[in-house]
Amino acid sequence: MSGSGIILYTKRLGKIQYLGLEVDKKFRKKHKGKWDLPKGTAEPGESSLDCAIRETYEETNISITPDQVSNEYLVIGKLTMYFAETDQNPVLKPNPTSGIIEHINYQWLEGSDMYKDCFIWLKPFIKWIRNKQL
Repeated sequence: MSGSGIILYTKRLGKIQYLGLEVDKKFRKKHKGKWDLPKGTAEPGESSLDCAIRETYEETNISITPDQVSNEYLVIGKLTMYFAETDQNPVLKPNPTSGIIEHINYQWLEGSDMYKDCFIWLKPFIKWIRNKQL
């Protein structure tokens, strides 16, 4: 199964900040990091982009339209990540299917802070987005 997500960013006070979704201590230990990104597994027949938009909404309550999403994406293993700018703050709610709250908090982070403490396997995606001219 493959999955996808969207790296959300905003421009505040002349700086680019990325949305980090905070996980609980169990997931911090498992994934060797504090910050996650909105992402998830594609449903049968769902396109990568549709999956990314759906998962972003489910995990953040932020609506992103296809025309807001970058034409560029990065694929590593079975995960495809896009990026999009937003001025919305997330609202963390239980997953509509499982009822589980996947993230305990969020924060808008500068690139170095996001990179330093994101899930270890997300670091290549953060490195990639930080090299973009946003």
